[in-house]
Amino acid sequence: MTTEAFSRMQPFVLKALTAVKRRHCAEPNYAPAAPVADQIACPKCGGRLNYTVDTKGMTSARCASAGCVKWSLQ
Repeated sequence: MTTEAFSRMQPFVLKALTAVKRRHCAEPNYAPAAPVADQIACPKCGGRLNYTVDTKGMTSARCASAGCVKWSLQ
């Protein structure tokens, strides 16, 4: 992915990452007690964004739509 393409995708990644962290990484531990695998609506295309959160609060996600929102271990 080029820097320009990443820059266009970044606001959608941040929005999705924030939603996942708020849902599963609340105080006081900032991480779930058990690993989580779930999905939310993708903020870019409205499709299915599948994500995981480990017990340390690290997340990974990938939209079901090709070339859409994705990230690894943030």
